[in-house]
Amino acid sequence: MDPEEQERDSTIRQLLAQIRQQSDVENLDTLIEEVSENDPEITSESKTALRRHANNFLNSEIGEIVFNTNRAYTNQQIHANINGHIIEGRLDRLFKDKMGQYQLIIYDTTEANSSDLYRPEMELYALLVHRRYPGQPRVTINLFFSEQGQGEQIHFSTAQLRKAHEHWEKRISKLQSGIYEKNLEHCCSCPYADRNGQCIIIEARGEEK
Repeated sequence: MDPEEQERDSTIRQLLAQIRQQSDVENLDTLIEEVSENDPEITSESKTALRRHANNFLNSEIGEIVFNTNRAYTNQQIHANINGHIIEGRLDRLFKDKMGQYQLIIYDTTEANSSDLYRPEMELYALLVHRRYPGQPRVTINLFFSEQGQGEQIHFSTAQLRKAHEHWEKRISKLQSGIYEKNLEHCCSCPYADRNGQCIIIEARGEEK
């Protein structure tokens, strides 16, 4: 993402985090003004886009589930020790469902509509949630595409999480040893890629030589 896209993504996430119940639809204009106050140049078109993302979540199936739970958290910091390293992340929304199991929501604010690029991220977040709540038989992640108002649900069983832990242990060990292979399919969504999907880290290293 370029800086403008990152700012847009951040503003949308801030707005979605402020929505705690269905009745917040009545205060949507106020919430939009609050998250936009640090951007004096925001356009009416941008505010309309914010309203669309918010309404898509308010009217979604996963939104309805969240609004009917008694325990939900937004922007939760989470971490776990994997292979001697503290791995941490920030959860868009964590909630306890009617079965007493914690589920996670990850927002995609872009025009994408596929979970493929998010698979490594979802696997890692599922592992972090499992570490926090080890008694759960599985971890459910809801990937919500706020631009389209659609969602996809992915379940991770205990066996899958065990394999994920082994996978991430190996991955961390390789990174420690400087052994890694760039996955070109992920470049388009990597924060260290330019608009053309080219790795700016490699370019920077080339300039240093």
